[in-house]
Amino acid sequence: MALVGDCKDSLLNHISRSCRYGEGDVAANIAVATAIWDWAEEKKATSIAHQFEPYRLPLSTNSFFESGIICVGAKGYGLLLDPRRSSSGLDHGGRDFAFSAMYWKVFGNADYVDLDLAIMKVTDSKKQRRVKLVEFDGQPVFTNEEVLSRIEETQKIWLDVQLERRHAASRGGEAL
Repeated sequence: MALVGDCKDSLLNHISRSCRYGEGDVAANIAVATAIWDWAEEKKATSIAHQFEPYRLPLSTNSFFESGIICVGAKGYGLLLDPRRSSSGLDHGGRDFAFSAMYWKVFGNADYVDLDLAIMKVTDSKKQRRVKLVEFDGQPVFTNEEVLSRIEETQKIWLDVQLERRHAASRGGEAL
């Protein structure tokens, strides 16, 4: 039987082995995982495995949710993880969009009537990264149609970028 400390060590070792971009990548990912682990222990958070229905799009799928429900006390959260530093994480508009996308996936579904939505932000600090849970206020900024349109538009832009990169590589030049 594994002890909780053993699980944390196993997780951190797995992260270290999985990082492909050097020691900086390892350190950044270990800091995020440690912050989340410490937050979960402090809050006595638990999780339930769950797959939310994703948005199905021509190039990919995106659910805007992690694959589980996080429980903190009596509250259950459908969660989006934003582990990036403050300078590159979701800004206010990005959070509004993510919350709207999440909302339209659970709105009206009786299975999720008691589920709250949140974005787990891992904040910057020179000494230690910390978790901040940003909770949804209950009113989506974007309609479902706007969410779908923006996702499709973003995918088209990404496809154009990929095609330009391939074209530039085949000519021996630099891509965008």
